[in-house]
Amino acid sequence: MPPEPIRKLAAIMFTDMVGYTALMQKEESKARELIEKHRSLMKPLIEKHSGELIQYVGDGTLCRFDSAIEAVNSAVEIQKVLRSEKDLVLRIGIHVGDIVIKGEEVYGDGVNVAARIEPLAEPGGVCISGRVYDDIRNQSELEARLLGERVLKNVERPINIYSLILDDKKMSPTMSQNIDIRGKENNIGGNSIAVLPFVNISSDPENEYFGDGLAEEIINALTKIQDLRVASRTSSFAFKGVKEDIRVIGEKLNVETVLEGSVRKQGNQLRMTAQLIKVEDGYHIWSETYDRELQNIFAIQDEITDNIIKSLKVFLSDNEKKLIKNKPSIEVKAYDFYLRARKFMHSWTKKNLNFALKMLHRAIEIDPNYALAYASIAECYCWIYAYYESKEENLIKAEEASQRSVELGPDLAETHVSKGNSYSLSKKFIEAESEFRTAIGIDPNLFDSYYYLGRTNLVQGKLEEASQYFKKASVLSTEDYQALL
Repeated sequence: MPPEPIRKLAAIMFTDMVGYTALMQKEESKARELIEKHRSLMKPLIEKHSGELIQYVGDGTLCRFDSAIEAVNSAVEIQKVLRSEKDLVLRIGIHVGDIVIKGEEVYGDGVNVAARIEPLAEPGGVCISGRVYDDIRNQSELEARLLGERVLKNVERPINIYSLILDDKKMSPTMSQNIDIRGKENNIGGNSIAVLPFVNISSDPENEYFGDGLAEEIINALTKIQDLRVASRTSSFAFKGVKEDIRVIGEKLNVETVLEGSVRKQGNQLRMTAQLIKVEDGYHIWSETYDRELQNIFAIQDEITDNIIKSLKVFLSDNEKKLIKNKPSIEVKAYDFYLRARKFMHSWTKKNLNFALKMLHRAIEIDPNYALAYASIAECYCWIYAYYESKEENLIKAEEASQRSVELGPDLAETHVSKGNSYSLSKKFIEAESEFRTAIGIDPNLFDSYYYLGRTNLVQGKLEEASQYFKKASVLSTEDYQALL
C-alpha cells in the first residue's frame, strides 16, 4: 500500500551548476568528474546543518531543512567552500513554503518557488525569498540586499527576492558600484532617486492603479536622464504598502533621495501631494500639493519631474529635454484606461494580460492615435505568444499593433521596441535589430532596447554581442535581474 502524503512547512534549497551544459557538450568526461566532485562536497555540508539532500536534479540538488536559518547557513558555507574550486560554481535559491512528502517524492509550493528563485542568483551567489529573509533578518552574521519584487513563472503573486551578501570584498560590480555605459566607474551614490507608488487615499480602493501608474510615468521620465540614477519600478514598488521609515527604504534601495506622495481621484477632481525626501536625514527637500481637474494630470507630472530636476540640480542635454517633453496629446479617459492596463500587465499572467488588452482596446477606441497604447497591445500579444499560446494569430496581432504604434509615434523609442519584439518572435532578426537600434538612437537610456536586442542576439547564437547589450541593460537598471542571467 503506497504511503499517505505528508504535508508540512519546510525550507527548500535548490542548487544548480553554472556552465555545466556547455561543458558537457565540450568535455563530457571533465563534466562528469565535476558533477561527482559537486555531489561529494554537497552532501556533508547539507547534513552538517540538519538538512536532507532529497534528490539530485541533473547538475543540481533539491534539499530540505526544518529551519530557514539552517538552510541559509548551509548555503553560505557551501559557497565559501566552493570558492577554492575554480571550475565548480553554483547558484542557490531558498524559499520557505508548504511541501508534500509522498514516499521519496517531494513537491508543492515550496519546491516550485525555490526552483524559480535559484536562476536569479549570480554565479557563486545565494538568493532567498522575502519569507526566508523575515526568518533570518535578526541574525547579525547574515546580511542580504533587496533585489526587488519579482514575477516568477507559474507563481500567482510576485514575491520579494533578496541576495545574500557573502563577502563585501567579493560583491559583484552590479551590487557594489555603477559602471557607466560610457566607461566610467561611479559610486552608486551621486544623484539618485527612488519613486514610490503614490498612496491611494480615494474612497474607492480600485483607484489604486492610478497612483501606481503616476509613479511609473515619473520613473519613465526620470530614467531618460543620464546623470540621474533611478531605482527601477520593480525595486521601488517592492515597498508598496510597507510601513517603514523613508530613510530605511532609501538605504535599502541605495539612493540619496526618495519621492513619495498620495493621490485622491474623485470623478473629475484630483488632489495630489508629492514630497522629495533626503535619505540621509529624512528632511523634505521639496513638497507640493496639487488641486486640479483630471484633465491637468499631464501638467502635474511635468511639474513634479521639473521640480525633482531643479532640486537635485541635474544637468539636462538638449536631447534629454526633448525626450522628457516629448508627450503626444492624449485623451485623459484613454490615458486612464492605459494606466489600468499597465497595472494588469505587470503581473504577466495570461488572465491579466487579457484584462490588459481589454483596457488597451478601450483606450484606442477613445483615442485612435494613442501610439503607446498600440505598443502595449503589441507587448501583450508578444508575451502571450512567447509564454502561453504560440498561435500565429497572436503574432499577427502583435505585428499589426506594433506597426500602428510606429506609424503614430515614430519618435517614441517604446514603439520601435514593440515592433522589434514582434519581428524577433517572427525570426526576422535583421529587422528586429534595426528597430532596437532605432529605439536606442531615440532614447539611449531605455533598458528595454538593450535587453531585447541582447535577447535577439542570444537566440541567433551571437553570444559576444548579446553579452555586451545585456551588460548595458544591467547598467541602466542595476536592480533588474533579467539581463544578469
